[in-house]
Amino acid sequence: MKVLFLIGWGFLLIAFGAAAAEMAAHAVGGARGAFISFYTVMASMWPNATGSLQNAVGAGLLKTVFALPGWLTFGLPGGLLVWFCRPNKEGLSEEDRDSMNLFDELSKQAKEDGYLDESKEDFFDDHKDLEKLNREIPARGKR
Repeated sequence: MKVLFLIGWGFLLIAFGAAAAEMAAHAVGGARGAFISFYTVMASMWPNATGSLQNAVGAGLLKTVFALPGWLTFGLPGGLLVWFCRPNKEGLSEEDRDSMNLFDELSKQAKEDGYLDESKEDFFDDHKDLEKLNREIPARGKR
């Protein structure tokens, strides 16, 4: 399953590259339209590579396989592989679940121990004179 997950991420990377190549094909003027087939993008951006692939696979098969836009041709199977073959999809372990509730447990324990019942002045002794300073300095705009 991990191999299929990584293959899915590879397909997604190719899909992002294909989308960028489609935008470049629009800019070069190799094709017109809202969605360009991946075969047309390949033919306009990489004519030598397209010719080599046609000789190896065949023009009809290549045009059929790459009839959809590249971002869809590679993005859909890549997204499905990443989603359905992801590791640890069965859920969180007990240790992870406990760590997610750690702050809640600590704050509950602090309330039970009485740390939140005392006033703030007991914890901030060095700021006791702050109220006195605020009274001595006139507030701005109240002159």
